[in-house]
Amino acid sequence: MAHVVADGSATLDFTEWADRTARLADHLRMRGIAAGHLVGLCFPVAATPDAAVAFTAVHAVGAVPVMLSPADVTGPWWQTVGAGTVLTPVDVRTLLDERERADDTQLKALFAAAEDGGSGLTAVVRTSGTTGEPKAVAIPDTDTFHDTDVDTWFPDALLVASPTHSVDGMSHLIYPLVRGRLVVTLPQLDQNTFRTAVQRYGTDRVKLVPAMLRILAESGSDVRPFTGIRSVWLGSAALTLPDHRLLRRLFPEAQVWMDYSSTESGRARLTTLVADGTAGQESDWAGELGGPAADTEVRVVGEDGTVLPTGAIGEIQLRHTVLARRGHLPVHPGDAPVTPVDDWVSTGDLGVRDPAGRVWYHRRKAETANCGGEKIAFSEVEAVFRELDGVRDAAAAAIPDPFLGETIGVLLVTAPDRRPDRETVERHALARLRNNRRPSHLMFGTDLPRSEHGKVQRQRVRDLLVAEGWRLVPGAVRADLRSLPAVLRAMGCERVDEDASLTANGLSSIDLVTLSWFLGDQWQVEVTPAALFNSASVRELDRRLAGR
Repeated sequence: MAHVVADGSATLDFTEWADRTARLADHLRMRGIAAGHLVGLCFPVAATPDAAVAFTAVHAVGAVPVMLSPADVTGPWWQTVGAGTVLTPVDVRTLLDERERADDTQLKALFAAAEDGGSGLTAVVRTSGTTGEPKAVAIPDTDTFHDTDVDTWFPDALLVASPTHSVDGMSHLIYPLVRGRLVVTLPQLDQNTFRTAVQRYGTDRVKLVPAMLRILAESGSDVRPFTGIRSVWLGSAALTLPDHRLLRRLFPEAQVWMDYSSTESGRARLTTLVADGTAGQESDWAGELGGPAADTEVRVVGEDGTVLPTGAIGEIQLRHTVLARRGHLPVHPGDAPVTPVDDWVSTGDLGVRDPAGRVWYHRRKAETANCGGEKIAFSEVEAVFRELDGVRDAAAAAIPDPFLGETIGVLLVTAPDRRPDRETVERHALARLRNNRRPSHLMFGTDLPRSEHGKVQRQRVRDLLVAEGWRLVPGAVRADLRSLPAVLRAMGCERVDEDASLTANGLSSIDLVTLSWFLGDQWQVEVTPAALFNSASVRELDRRLAGR
């Protein structure tokens, strides 16, 4: 077996994989898909086996898969990149019947066929980028199969909860093909599903990102430790001290390693031992990102790009000494593909190197917010509000949030006699900004707080928004709505499937934060965003809320 969904709803062995890949590739050729074409793949985590087939089939014809979220399919950046065919689970299942024919040797040959006449890319993954600007990161073939550490960490089965449109989720699609192991996809991330999958498939080693710790903790009535887990590998973002305490509660017996990197830096990363696996003992970890992994170099630079000495705080930069830095495809009309001028990748985090060469995390750079792992540039959000008639200026700030880590708030400076009303501002924000880019807080002001040098004081903006701002909720939601489906329709869900979950109905992380706030403020029901994320269906959640 190569892939399995933990609830048993879907499986994929190597024979099926090879057979379905070959036949789907034939369908793509008949559609005119050829070498160099971009093909969108939009698959939920519960359809990972279908996504794996689509991924290898696209490669078999020499084309490049572009990993898409549902919002990306209709978003402007996909149109800019070169909107074309988009494959979904329905497409794969409609085109193919179940029939076993080939083997894994043929499958590997199909996947390798893209090297002859292909583009040299494994995939394109959209990311906000470490500098906060949206990017479509081009991942080259040579950078796809270098995760050699995974052999040590996952000898038998790998548990996956990452969305398929992320770089982590994309790499897991071909993990069985490269390593000959089993990938178990969690259809939803909660304590019961996670615990059952660990026990059923016998793995004592797991890979997570920091945000998943909070979801696991909030998905049950209490935080029960996962005994039997011996190793945990944390990837991507820096670990905060509150998350570290939560980590030790969830996995008290585990040896925990942290892997600090980004989509753009690829295999260039820092690693550190966060906990040594001694149960009952507090770790002395306090924000260390660690030292460079194999073939990685790290430096800390000032605002002018000058390399700073030991002990000085500056922006952390990474580069891989063997693999070239990942380039970018255009994301705005008129943009040209971006080839980096050098191999150094700016992380957008401030840190300091100690005398031993280890790097310690300080904070995010001031001009971006990390919203649920997505790094969002203030300038991008501010530009949207400056489009409004009567708005003279705008300043965004990061608002602390227990679920997303941070959300965006915006202070609008308006002309005294031309101030737009709230409803106009809200309609504009909901129409022009998607997902985590939608601000959680808004307010009007007469001027922006600035320093003596003229720079916007972001911390002061944040304090004003928290103290005096209003929450961005569609005006209709403030009416006396008595059912959850009615609230969802007021929030913009045109067709509410009451038998599907909130996320399946298209609600983003920021929508869940907004809904959580609405339920507490208007219905006096305290429901965390994590609980909403893991709700079984709209109908079941509405039934529970009816007793309020």
